[in-house]
Amino acid sequence: MREFFSSYAPSNFDYPKIWKDALFVIDANVLLNLYRYQEKTSKEFLDLLFTLKGRVWISNYAALEFHRNRLSVIADQNLRFGEVKKIATMALASVEKDMDALHLSKRHRAIDPAEFLNDFKLLVEKFAVEVDGLERSKQGLLGEDALLQKIYEIFDGRVGEPYSQKILDEIYENAEIRYRLDIPPGYKDREKKDRFRHNGINYQAKYGDFLVWKQLLDKTAADNIKNVVFITGDLKEDWWKIVGPEKIGPRPELLEEAAAIGKVDAFLMYRPEVFLARAKHYVDAIVSDEALAEVRDANLAAASEGNNFDLVKFVASQDPRAAIIQAWLHFELAAIERLMKLGLAEKNDSIHGNSRLGHALLNSNIINKKEFELFHELREQRNWAAHNVSEDVAISVALNFIQSIERLVAGFM
Repeated sequence: MREFFSSYAPSNFDYPKIWKDALFVIDANVLLNLYRYQEKTSKEFLDLLFTLKGRVWISNYAALEFHRNRLSVIADQNLRFGEVKKIATMALASVEKDMDALHLSKRHRAIDPAEFLNDFKLLVEKFAVEVDGLERSKQGLLGEDALLQKIYEIFDGRVGEPYSQKILDEIYENAEIRYRLDIPPGYKDREKKDRFRHNGINYQAKYGDFLVWKQLLDKTAADNIKNVVFITGDLKEDWWKIVGPEKIGPRPELLEEAAAIGKVDAFLMYRPEVFLARAKHYVDAIVSDEALAEVRDANLAAASEGNNFDLVKFVASQDPRAAIIQAWLHFELAAIERLMKLGLAEKNDSIHGNSRLGHALLNSNIINKKEFELFHELREQRNWAAHNVSEDVAISVALNFIQSIERLVAGFM
Protein backbone atom coordinates (compact mmCIF):
# COMPACT_ATOMS: atom_id res chain seq x y z
CA MET A 1 0.00 0.00 0.00
CA ARG A 2 2.82 2.40 0.87
CA GLU A 3 3.96 2.71 -2.75
CA PHE A 4 0.64 4.32 -3.67
CA PHE A 5 0.47 6.74 -0.71
CA SER A 6 4.09 7.42 0.21
CA SER A 7 3.45 11.20 0.49
CA TYR A 8 1.03 10.48 3.37
CA ALA A 9 3.00 7.72 5.07
CA PRO A 10 5.44 8.37 7.93
CA SER A 11 8.91 9.06 6.57
CA ASN A 12 11.80 6.66 7.15
CA PHE A 13 14.56 9.02 6.00
CA ASP A 14 18.19 8.65 6.98
CA TYR A 15 18.41 12.17 8.41
CA PRO A 16 22.16 12.21 9.14
CA LYS A 17 22.84 11.23 5.52
CA ILE A 18 20.43 13.84 4.18
CA TRP A 19 22.11 16.57 6.22
CA LYS A 20 25.49 15.37 5.04
CA ASP A 21 24.86 15.86 1.32
CA ALA A 22 21.58 17.80 0.90
CA LEU A 23 21.05 21.01 -1.00
CA PHE A 24 19.79 23.64 1.46
CA VAL A 25 17.36 25.96 -0.32
CA ILE A 26 16.74 29.28 1.43
CA ASP A 27 13.58 31.35 1.00
CA ALA A 28 13.59 35.16 0.82
CA ASN A 29 11.83 35.59 4.17
CA VAL A 30 14.65 33.74 5.94
CA LEU A 31 17.22 36.28 4.75
CA LEU A 32 14.94 39.24 5.44
CA ASN A 33 14.46 38.10 9.03
CA LEU A 34 18.22 38.36 9.59
CA TYR A 35 17.61 42.13 9.69
CA ARG A 36 15.02 41.66 12.45
CA TYR A 37 17.15 39.57 14.80
CA GLN A 38 19.50 40.77 17.49
CA GLU A 39 23.08 40.94 16.19
CA LYS A 40 24.15 37.83 18.13
CA THR A 41 21.30 35.77 16.70
CA SER A 42 21.99 36.91 13.14
CA LYS A 43 25.63 35.94 13.60
CA GLU A 44 24.73 32.44 14.78
CA PHE A 45 22.42 32.00 11.79
CA LEU A 46 25.02 33.30 9.34
CA ASP A 47 27.72 31.11 10.89
CA LEU A 48 25.53 28.09 10.21
CA LEU A 49 25.01 29.14 6.59
CA PHE A 50 28.79 29.61 6.24
CA THR A 51 29.22 26.06 7.56
CA LEU A 52 26.93 24.85 4.77
CA LYS A 53 28.49 27.15 2.17
CA GLY A 54 28.65 25.40 -1.19
CA ARG A 55 25.47 23.49 -0.39
CA VAL A 56 23.15 26.47 0.08
CA TRP A 57 21.15 27.79 -2.84
CA ILE A 58 18.43 30.37 -3.48
CA SER A 59 16.07 30.59 -6.42
CA ASN A 60 16.38 33.64 -8.62
CA TYR A 61 12.90 34.85 -7.72
CA ALA A 62 13.47 34.43 -3.96
CA ALA A 63 16.70 36.42 -4.30
CA LEU A 64 14.79 39.09 -6.22
CA GLU A 65 12.13 39.27 -3.49
CA PHE A 66 14.86 39.61 -0.86
CA HIS A 67 16.36 42.60 -2.67
CA ARG A 68 12.97 44.21 -3.34
CA ASN A 69 11.99 44.06 0.35
CA ARG A 70 15.32 44.54 2.14
CA LEU A 71 15.10 48.32 2.45
CA SER A 72 11.50 48.15 3.65
CA VAL A 73 12.51 45.79 6.46
CA ILE A 74 15.42 48.06 7.43
CA ALA A 75 13.16 51.12 7.37
CA ASP A 76 10.58 49.34 9.53
CA GLN A 77 13.28 48.40 12.04
CA ASN A 78 14.50 52.00 12.14
CA LEU A 79 10.99 53.28 12.88
CA ARG A 80 10.96 51.20 16.04
CA PHE A 81 13.47 53.50 17.77
CA GLY A 82 11.05 56.41 17.81
CA GLU A 83 8.11 54.17 18.67
CA VAL A 84 9.91 52.66 21.66
CA LYS A 85 10.83 56.08 23.05
CA LYS A 86 7.26 57.27 22.51
CA ILE A 87 5.87 54.29 24.44
CA ALA A 88 8.20 54.96 27.37
CA THR A 89 7.31 58.68 27.41
CA MET A 90 3.58 57.92 27.21
CA ALA A 91 3.92 55.42 30.08
CA LEU A 92 5.51 58.11 32.26
CA ALA A 93 2.82 60.64 31.34
CA SER A 94 0.08 58.10 32.08
CA VAL A 95 1.49 57.25 35.51
CA GLU A 96 1.90 60.94 36.37
CA LYS A 97 -1.68 61.67 35.30
CA ASP A 98 -3.14 58.75 37.25
CA MET A 99 -1.15 59.63 40.37
CA ASP A 100 -2.22 63.25 40.12
CA ALA A 101 -5.86 62.20 39.83
CA LEU A 102 -5.61 60.54 43.26
CA HIS A 103 -4.64 63.88 44.90
CA LEU A 104 -2.42 61.95 47.29
CA SER A 105 -0.71 65.09 48.63
CA LYS A 106 -4.10 66.25 49.93
CA ARG A 107 -5.83 62.98 50.71
CA HIS A 108 -3.16 60.63 52.08
CA ARG A 109 -0.69 61.45 54.84
CA ALA A 110 1.64 58.46 54.24
CA ILE A 111 1.91 58.05 50.46
CA ASP A 112 4.12 60.53 48.63
CA PRO A 113 4.60 59.56 44.96
CA ALA A 114 7.10 62.35 44.23
CA GLU A 115 10.24 60.24 44.77
CA PHE A 116 8.82 57.35 42.74
CA LEU A 117 7.83 59.64 39.89
CA ASN A 118 11.22 61.31 39.90
CA ASP A 119 12.99 57.91 39.75
CA PHE A 120 10.64 56.78 36.98
CA LYS A 121 11.36 59.96 35.02
CA LEU A 122 15.12 59.45 35.38
CA LEU A 123 14.73 55.85 34.22
CA VAL A 124 12.79 56.91 31.10
CA GLU A 125 15.36 59.59 30.32
CA LYS A 126 18.24 57.10 30.73
CA PHE A 127 16.43 54.63 28.49
CA ALA A 128 15.86 57.32 25.84
CA VAL A 129 19.58 58.16 25.84
CA GLU A 130 20.45 54.47 25.33
CA VAL A 131 17.94 54.18 22.49
CA ASP A 132 19.36 57.33 20.88
CA GLY A 133 22.80 55.74 20.98
CA LEU A 134 21.51 52.61 19.30
CA GLU A 135 19.68 54.69 16.71
CA ARG A 136 22.88 56.51 15.75
CA SER A 137 24.52 53.16 14.99
CA LYS A 138 21.54 51.75 13.09
CA GLN A 139 21.76 50.29 9.60
CA GLY A 140 21.04 53.08 7.12
CA LEU A 141 19.06 52.68 3.93
CA LEU A 142 21.88 53.79 1.64
CA GLY A 143 25.02 53.19 3.67
CA GLU A 144 27.32 50.18 3.81
CA ASP A 145 25.49 47.01 4.77
CA ALA A 146 27.80 44.48 6.42
CA LEU A 147 25.01 41.92 6.71
CA LEU A 148 24.29 42.13 2.98
CA GLN A 149 27.96 41.61 2.17
CA LYS A 150 27.99 38.41 4.24
CA ILE A 151 24.89 37.18 2.44
CA TYR A 152 26.55 37.92 -0.90
CA GLU A 153 29.59 35.91 0.19
CA ILE A 154 27.52 32.90 1.23
CA PHE A 155 25.46 32.88 -1.96
CA ASP A 156 28.27 33.71 -4.39
CA GLY A 157 27.54 31.49 -7.39
CA ARG A 158 24.61 29.92 -5.52
CA VAL A 159 21.68 31.76 -7.13
CA GLY A 160 19.42 30.26 -9.78
CA GLU A 161 19.08 31.67 -13.26
CA PRO A 162 16.04 33.78 -14.20
CA TYR A 163 13.49 32.61 -16.75
CA SER A 164 12.97 34.32 -20.07
CA GLN A 165 9.72 36.25 -20.50
CA LYS A 166 8.37 33.56 -22.83
CA ILE A 167 8.97 30.75 -20.35
CA LEU A 168 7.76 32.88 -17.45
CA ASP A 169 4.45 33.61 -19.21
CA GLU A 170 3.95 29.89 -19.80
CA ILE A 171 4.64 29.21 -16.12
CA TYR A 172 2.07 31.86 -15.16
CA GLU A 173 -0.57 30.20 -17.35
CA ASN A 174 0.12 26.91 -15.61
CA ALA A 175 0.02 28.60 -12.20
CA GLU A 176 -3.36 30.15 -12.93
CA ILE A 177 -4.84 26.72 -13.64
CA ARG A 178 -3.30 25.34 -10.46
CA TYR A 179 -4.64 28.22 -8.38
CA ARG A 180 -8.18 27.62 -9.60
CA LEU A 181 -7.83 24.05 -8.34
CA ASP A 182 -6.10 25.05 -5.07
CA ILE A 183 -2.98 23.10 -6.02
CA PRO A 184 -0.06 24.21 -3.83
CA PRO A 185 2.03 26.20 -3.49
CA GLY A 186 0.99 29.81 -4.03
CA TYR A 187 -2.77 29.73 -4.37
CA LYS A 188 -3.19 31.64 -1.09
CA ASP A 189 -1.60 34.63 -2.87
CA ARG A 190 -4.04 34.54 -5.79
CA GLU A 191 -5.51 37.95 -4.89
CA LYS A 192 -2.21 39.83 -4.95
CA LYS A 193 -2.21 42.59 -7.57
CA ASP A 194 1.39 43.79 -7.50
CA ARG A 195 3.21 43.72 -10.85
CA PHE A 196 6.77 44.85 -11.40
CA ARG A 197 9.63 44.75 -13.88
CA HIS A 198 13.24 43.67 -13.34
CA ASN A 199 15.98 43.39 -15.95
CA GLY A 200 13.44 43.61 -18.75
CA ILE A 201 11.21 40.84 -17.34
CA ASN A 202 7.64 41.45 -16.19
CA TYR A 203 6.66 39.73 -12.93
CA GLN A 204 3.37 39.18 -11.10
CA ALA A 205 3.64 38.86 -7.32
CA LYS A 206 0.72 36.46 -6.98
CA TYR A 207 2.70 33.76 -8.76
CA GLY A 208 5.84 34.27 -6.66
CA ASP A 209 5.58 31.19 -4.45
CA PHE A 210 4.91 28.90 -7.40
CA LEU A 211 7.85 30.44 -9.22
CA VAL A 212 10.13 29.68 -6.26
CA TRP A 213 8.83 26.09 -6.28
CA LYS A 214 9.24 25.68 -10.04
CA GLN A 215 12.82 26.96 -9.95
CA LEU A 216 13.61 24.59 -7.09
CA LEU A 217 12.28 21.58 -9.03
CA ASP A 218 14.15 22.62 -12.18
CA LYS A 219 17.36 22.88 -10.15
CA THR A 220 17.11 19.45 -8.55
CA ALA A 221 16.11 17.71 -11.80
CA ALA A 222 18.86 19.37 -13.85
CA ASP A 223 21.64 18.74 -11.30
CA ASN A 224 20.47 15.29 -10.21
CA ILE A 225 20.09 16.42 -6.58
CA LYS A 226 18.50 13.70 -4.47
CA ASN A 227 18.19 15.31 -1.03
CA VAL A 228 16.72 18.77 -0.46
CA VAL A 229 16.10 20.81 2.68
CA PHE A 230 13.89 23.87 2.07
CA ILE A 231 13.94 26.54 4.80
CA THR A 232 11.06 29.03 4.76
CA GLY A 233 9.30 31.36 7.15
CA ASP A 234 6.08 31.12 5.14
CA LEU A 235 3.39 29.64 7.37
CA LYS A 236 0.49 29.49 4.92
CA GLU A 237 -1.54 26.37 4.32
CA ASP A 238 -0.48 26.19 0.66
CA TRP A 239 2.97 25.10 1.84
CA TRP A 240 2.29 23.16 5.02
CA LYS A 241 0.23 20.15 5.96
CA ILE A 242 -1.64 21.50 8.98
CA VAL A 243 -3.30 19.27 11.57
CA GLY A 244 -5.03 21.32 14.24
CA PRO A 245 -2.56 24.04 15.28
CA GLU A 246 0.47 22.01 14.14
CA LYS A 247 2.40 22.26 10.90
CA ILE A 248 3.70 18.72 10.52
CA GLY A 249 5.50 18.90 7.18
CA PRO A 250 5.17 19.79 3.51
CA ARG A 251 1.86 19.38 1.73
CA PRO A 252 1.59 15.85 0.24
CA GLU A 253 1.25 17.41 -3.23
CA LEU A 254 4.67 19.02 -2.80
CA LEU A 255 6.25 15.72 -1.80
CA GLU A 256 4.72 14.08 -4.85
CA GLU A 257 5.99 16.78 -7.23
CA ALA A 258 9.43 16.81 -5.62
CA ALA A 259 9.73 13.11 -6.41
CA ALA A 260 8.02 13.05 -9.82
CA ILE A 261 9.26 16.34 -11.32
CA GLY A 262 12.32 17.23 -9.25
CA LYS A 263 13.55 13.60 -9.14
CA VAL A 264 14.21 14.06 -5.42
CA ASP A 265 14.43 11.12 -3.02
CA ALA A 266 14.03 13.14 0.18
CA PHE A 267 12.41 16.56 0.51
CA LEU A 268 12.42 18.17 3.94
CA MET A 269 10.91 21.54 4.82
CA TYR A 270 11.80 23.46 7.97
CA ARG A 271 10.76 26.69 9.60
CA PRO A 272 13.89 28.75 10.49
CA GLU A 273 13.85 27.87 14.19
CA VAL A 274 13.44 24.16 13.42
CA PHE A 275 16.32 24.37 10.94
CA LEU A 276 18.54 25.82 13.69
CA ALA A 277 17.47 23.17 16.18
CA ARG A 278 18.16 20.32 13.74
CA ALA A 279 21.51 21.87 12.84
CA LYS A 280 22.63 21.63 16.47
CA HIS A 281 22.10 17.89 16.24
CA TYR A 282 23.25 17.04 12.71
CA VAL A 283 26.15 19.43 12.03
CA ASP A 284 27.12 20.40 15.61
CA ALA A 285 26.15 24.01 14.94
CA ILE A 286 26.53 26.44 17.83
CA VAL A 287 23.02 27.73 18.39
CA SER A 288 21.95 29.25 21.70
CA ASP A 289 18.54 28.74 23.25
CA GLU A 290 18.11 32.52 23.11
CA ALA A 291 18.67 32.49 19.35
CA LEU A 292 16.16 29.69 18.87
CA ALA A 293 13.53 31.60 20.84
CA GLU A 294 14.18 34.86 19.01
CA VAL A 295 14.09 33.26 15.56
CA ARG A 296 10.80 31.57 16.42
CA ASP A 297 9.21 34.74 17.76
CA ALA A 298 10.53 36.96 14.97
CA ASN A 299 9.27 34.58 12.31
CA LEU A 300 5.80 34.49 13.85
CA ALA A 301 5.77 38.28 14.11
CA ALA A 302 6.98 38.73 10.54
CA ALA A 303 4.40 36.28 9.24
CA SER A 304 1.69 38.18 11.10
CA GLU A 305 2.93 41.53 9.75
CA GLY A 306 3.02 39.97 6.32
CA ASN A 307 -0.75 39.47 6.57
CA ASN A 308 -0.56 35.75 7.23
CA PHE A 309 -3.88 34.82 8.82
CA ASP A 310 -3.14 31.23 9.83
CA LEU A 311 -2.41 32.31 13.40
CA VAL A 312 -5.60 34.37 13.55
CA LYS A 313 -7.59 31.35 12.38
CA PHE A 314 -6.08 29.33 15.20
CA VAL A 315 -7.07 32.09 17.64
CA ALA A 316 -10.62 31.79 16.25
CA SER A 317 -10.78 28.20 17.46
CA GLN A 318 -10.02 29.40 21.00
CA ASP A 319 -11.56 32.90 21.15
CA PRO A 320 -13.68 33.87 18.10
CA ARG A 321 -14.30 37.41 19.35
CA ALA A 322 -10.59 38.10 19.82
CA ALA A 323 -9.87 36.67 16.38
CA ILE A 324 -12.31 39.08 14.71
CA ILE A 325 -10.73 42.06 16.47
CA GLN A 326 -7.23 40.83 15.63
CA ALA A 327 -8.13 40.24 11.97
CA TRP A 328 -9.52 43.77 11.70
CA LEU A 329 -6.34 45.16 13.20
CA HIS A 330 -4.36 43.27 10.54
CA PHE A 331 -6.58 44.86 7.92
CA GLU A 332 -6.11 48.39 9.28
CA LEU A 333 -2.33 48.00 9.44
CA ALA A 334 -2.14 46.61 5.91
CA ALA A 335 -4.40 49.36 4.58
CA ILE A 336 -2.39 52.14 6.23
CA GLU A 337 0.86 50.61 4.99
CA ARG A 338 -0.48 50.55 1.43
CA LEU A 339 -1.67 54.16 1.65
CA MET A 340 1.70 55.19 3.07
CA LYS A 341 3.50 53.61 0.13
CA LEU A 342 1.34 55.72 -2.16
CA GLY A 343 2.08 58.84 -0.12
CA LEU A 344 -1.56 59.15 0.93
CA ALA A 345 -1.25 58.64 4.69
CA GLU A 346 1.12 59.13 7.59
CA LYS A 347 1.97 56.44 10.13
CA ASN A 348 -0.14 58.06 12.86
CA ASP A 349 -2.97 59.11 10.57
CA SER A 350 -6.34 59.52 12.27
CA ILE A 351 -8.04 57.29 9.69
CA HIS A 352 -7.04 54.29 11.87
CA GLY A 353 -10.29 52.69 13.06
CA ASN A 354 -12.28 55.29 11.17
CA SER A 355 -14.81 55.03 8.33
CA ARG A 356 -12.56 57.46 6.45
CA LEU A 357 -10.21 54.55 5.88
CA GLY A 358 -12.67 52.94 3.47
CA HIS A 359 -13.06 56.17 1.50
CA ALA A 360 -9.28 56.60 1.34
CA LEU A 361 -8.90 53.08 -0.06
CA LEU A 362 -11.72 53.62 -2.57
CA ASN A 363 -10.52 57.03 -3.74
CA SER A 364 -7.00 55.70 -4.31
CA ASN A 365 -8.37 52.73 -6.32
CA ILE A 366 -6.95 50.21 -3.85
CA ILE A 367 -10.44 48.75 -3.48
CA ASN A 368 -13.44 48.93 -5.80
CA LYS A 369 -17.04 49.84 -4.94
CA LYS A 370 -18.02 46.25 -4.17
CA GLU A 371 -15.03 45.89 -1.86
CA PHE A 372 -15.93 49.26 -0.30
CA GLU A 373 -19.36 47.88 0.62
CA LEU A 374 -17.68 44.78 2.07
CA PHE A 375 -15.39 47.05 4.09
CA HIS A 376 -18.39 48.65 5.81
CA GLU A 377 -20.05 45.29 6.45
CA LEU A 378 -16.88 43.94 8.04
CA ARG A 379 -16.37 47.12 10.07
CA GLU A 380 -19.87 46.75 11.50
CA GLN A 381 -19.18 43.10 12.34
CA ARG A 382 -15.95 44.08 14.09
CA ASN A 383 -17.72 46.80 16.10
CA TRP A 384 -20.48 44.41 17.07
CA ALA A 385 -17.93 41.81 18.26
CA ALA A 386 -15.98 44.43 20.20
CA HIS A 387 -18.93 46.05 21.98
CA ASN A 388 -21.47 43.25 22.48
CA VAL A 389 -19.37 41.20 24.85
CA SER A 390 -22.43 39.51 26.37
CA GLU A 391 -23.24 37.87 23.01
CA ASP A 392 -21.49 34.67 21.96
CA VAL A 393 -19.52 34.65 18.70
CA ALA A 394 -19.53 31.40 16.73
CA ILE A 395 -16.24 30.03 15.43
CA SER A 396 -17.76 29.79 11.93
CA VAL A 397 -18.65 33.51 12.03
CA ALA A 398 -15.09 34.40 13.01
CA LEU A 399 -13.59 32.21 10.28
CA ASN A 400 -15.86 33.72 7.62
CA PHE A 401 -14.88 37.19 8.83
CA ILE A 402 -11.18 36.32 8.67
CA GLN A 403 -11.49 34.90 5.16
CA SER A 404 -13.21 38.06 3.95
CA ILE A 405 -10.52 40.23 5.54
CA GLU A 406 -7.84 38.01 4.02
CA ARG A 407 -9.27 38.49 0.52
CA LEU A 408 -9.38 42.25 0.96
CA VAL A 409 -5.82 42.44 2.25
CA ALA A 410 -4.51 40.20 -0.52
CA GLY A 411 -5.83 42.75 -2.97
CA PHE A 412 -3.54 45.40 -1.48
CA MET A 413 -0.37 43.55 -2.42
